[in-house]
Amino acid sequence: PPPSAPLLAQFPEYSDLSTPERDAITIEDVLTLRMGNAWDETLPYSDPRNSEIAMEYAPDRIRFVLEQEMIETPGQVFNYGGGATTLLAELIARGSGQPLDVFARERLFRPLGIKRYEWVQGADGRPSAASGLRLSARGLARIGQLVLATGKIDDKQIVPADWLEASLTPHAASDPLRYGYHWWLSPAG
Repeated sequence: PPPSAPLLAQFPEYSDLSTPERDAITIEDVLTLRMGNAWDETLPYSDPRNSEIAMEYAPDRIRFVLEQEMIETPGQVFNYGGGATTLLAELIARGSGQPLDVFARERLFRPLGIKRYEWVQGADGRPSAASGLRLSARGLARIGQLVLATGKIDDKQIVPADWLEASLTPHAASDPLRYGYHWWLSPAG
């Protein structure tokens, strides 16, 4: 769905969670970590009270993220959280008809020649999008080169240039950094 689309509408099986506040969350709010929900990853990742760890232990990761208490107006306040990444991964899986790791392998890793990677799976057997991908330095460098080349490798457009431009545009602030569509950005360009 486009960034302007409402988030909860993409998950009709969770319509029981509908509230005016949750219904106002857009895909862009998810991309920019401004969902307005309670989420705390300031605790150590060894602490089960850390929101990401609690999500991983939840019987349904998507429901866990969507049911968190709304504490801010969506689109207003930046709050770092792997739950947003989990929702985006599910949207990619649904939209592509493939699990996230298969989609990434076919659409990104293979074209970039990335052969060495590992994707940790959650208890539900699905890839942990928030913190489960392991790449070598060389693999990360290839992704960096793709970004520098505005989404092209060997004259083949892998990622649309306009998507990269939108992704690398500041949409939120997290002092001293800025945040695009799931990209940390430097304070001054």
